[in-house]
This record gives sequence, structure tokens and C-alpha cells, in this order.
Amino acid sequence: MGIAGGPRKCGWVREQLGADEVIDYKSEGLRDRIHETCPDGVDVFFDNVGGEVLDAVLDNLAGGARIALCGAISGYSDRLSRAALRNHVSLIVKRAVMRGFLVFEYLNRADEAIVELATWAGEGKLRSHIDVVEGLENAPEALRRIFIGENLGKQLVRIGGVG
Repeated sequence: MGIAGGPRKCGWVREQLGADEVIDYKSEGLRDRIHETCPDGVDVFFDNVGGEVLDAVLDNLAGGARIALCGAISGYSDRLSRAALRNHVSLIVKRAVMRGFLVFEYLNRADEAIVELATWAGEGKLRSHIDVVEGLENAPEALRRIFIGENLGKQLVRIGGVG
């Protein structure tokens, strides 16, 4: 199951990433759709968003669930949305574990990861999308696109026409 915002991103998650089910958090009742899609609860959740999406998942956890926190973009530009978790009791009741994940903690395994990721990419098991804007003068626009969810995949700024 994947969660994305808008028809374009949901289609990409389904068609390119192969998710069996995709929930559009912008147009669907998120909590109800998660429950409908995962009636036994969510076992593992990798969170880059935080906010309402994380809250909805916490309301739908399976016993012993694991959550990796990697980002919280929903609160980066809005001070009010950085409030504490509203439903952390779900973690207790479901005996769930929530842990921060920083890629820098694994730098000692970078060479190993590069080989494995390159292999997966070569086999078509790893898919990505790069969204490019041209010119350093457009860097603010690229950042804006990230914060409003307009980009698809990794947002890059190409400088000087290289590549």
C-alpha cells in the first residue's frame, strides 16, 4: 500500500512502483481508506511526511508495528503543524516501535549499498523519477515545488546545462 497526493503521483506509485493499493491523501478519507486497505492494521510504515498522514497511520497500526521516521515535510514550512503527536497512545496500545532513521548513520555501509542498489536498478527492481528544473536561478522554484508537493520523485536543479 502506498500513500501519495493527487492523481498523478498516485498513478506513478501504482504503475511504476507496483503498489497494489494507493491512497490519495488529498481527496480520500485517509483513516478510513487505510483501515479499508489494511483491515488487520499497518505492520511497517516508512514516513517522510509526518502530520496528518502519520496520525492516520498511527490510528491503524497492527500489533507490534514498526515505523521508521525519515522526514516530516508537512511541518517544515508551517509552525502550527509541528505540534506533538496527538495519538501516541496507539504506540503503547499496539506495542509499536517508532524510530528515527538517518541515512548518515549507515555511511560505513555506503559501498555495500551502492553495489546492491546499482544491481537492483540494473535488474529493474528499483525505480526512480527525477524532476529537473533548469538553472540556479530556478532553485527557489524547485524548493517551492517540493513544499507544495508539485514535484514527482527526486527534485533536482541542473546548473550550467551540464548532464
